[in-house]
Amino acid sequence: MRLVTRQQWGARSPRSVVPLPRSAIDTTVFHYSGADADEQANHANCAGRVRGIQRYHMDTRGWLDIAYSFLVCVHGYVFAGRGFDVRTAATGPANGHSLAVCFLGNDSAGRADVTTAAQQAHVEIARAVNQRYGRVMRYAGHRDFMATACPGDELYRYIRSAEFARASAPSDPSKELRWLLPWLHWKLGGEEGPRPRGAPKKIPEGAWAVADAINAGEFERR
Repeated sequence: MRLVTRQQWGARSPRSVVPLPRSAIDTTVFHYSGADADEQANHANCAGRVRGIQRYHMDTRGWLDIAYSFLVCVHGYVFAGRGFDVRTAATGPANGHSLAVCFLGNDSAGRADVTTAAQQAHVEIARAVNQRYGRVMRYAGHRDFMATACPGDELYRYIRSAEFARASAPSDPSKELRWLLPWLHWKLGGEEGPRPRGAPKKIPEGAWAVADAINAGEFERR
């Protein structure tokens, strides 16, 4: 994921940060800015658009910070907004249980506004959210919670498509680390035998915690 940090895009400090418990978050809500002006031909100008949105949200709307968790430009970059585990100001009644991702663009008739690069960036941020919280989030549009056309028909169709669901699904650690549990059993004095296939020469840092999490069922198995 090509992440642009708050420092890199020149963010102002938030007036305050309201934490959102991980256990409360069950939805990733997608938005769009709805402005042609935000579809910058030169990526170097995108940071300025994000600063403009933050300035409007803080100075005109009186909010604590830019409303969104993350923002995505047409060039496929993800801008850090409020980030993970922070309550947003983007989706009214859903702010208490969701993260918010905003596409910097419009929904022009007869034109593909959500570029291939932007589609991929949406996939990557959705996958990152799912992996961070250890479960597949519900994907929704701003319109699912409030009377608005946001995030536009084009983006709304995409985030609700089977293609998006498949691409953004988190990897299953129990499959990727299928060597880990038999190896640990072997190392702890269980049945003697050859090193399990795929096991590295040295137990990676954090392997014990991953094994405990798998055993505890903290990772969703698909």
